[in-house]
Amino acid sequence: MKRSNIMLVILLLGSLLSSGNAAAQMNSSAKDVAGTAQVQGIWSISLKGTEQVTLALHQEGGALFGSAMSDADHPWNAAVLGRISGSSMELTMTSLQDASIISTKLVGTLEGDYFKGSFVKADDQGGFDSGMFSAVLINPDPTAYVPAKIESPAEILEAETLEVPSTQDVAAVSDAASTAASQTQPTQLGNPKYRDVHTMAGTVPANLGVGFIGDGTMGAGGMGMG
Repeated sequence: MKRSNIMLVILLLGSLLSSGNAAAQMNSSAKDVAGTAQVQGIWSISLKGTEQVTLALHQEGGALFGSAMSDADHPWNAAVLGRISGSSMELTMTSLQDASIISTKLVGTLEGDYFKGSFVKADDQGGFDSGMFSAVLINPDPTAYVPAKIESPAEILEAETLEVPSTQDVAAVSDAASTAASQTQPTQLGNPKYRDVHTMAGTVPANLGVGFIGDGTMGAGGMGMG
């Protein structure tokens, strides 16, 4: 056989082997995607059995992304990234809480609609926490997710400005008003039980015979005394 023919056969065999390997890889990838659990939806997560987090996951093959929120005393929202392979899943939530960046990583195993495992939490101030978590799928539609309501600094300042006065403040204003009113009242001199009889001259009928000292009469003129 000529050398050129031998080279042609080798090239053909190599091409067939490459095509076979490519097909095998495609079939393997298809099996991996088909075997990946579907976790898209809204999850309710409990960290250490005390802290509650709501998670909305979107999925593209083994890639996961979405949002998370907590409506506790200090509400927060978080961005979520993760991946899934078979029944193993890991997620990382990154949030801004009380002016600190907090990252929480969850690693666990899927069992139907349940996701369980451990978590590690760290912040940009050196804080650290860890423990166990459990999660359950509560809605397969992630579009039903509603983020937490976070007040902006301007809204907080406005609320403090429009704050209703306390009972003590109202009482203090009332006392001040009462004091001011009492200070504007005219001061009455002398004993209020007595009146100057000279100011009553002419107000008593003459036929009663009652006179006043200083007007020419001397007491009870019409009521002779013996």
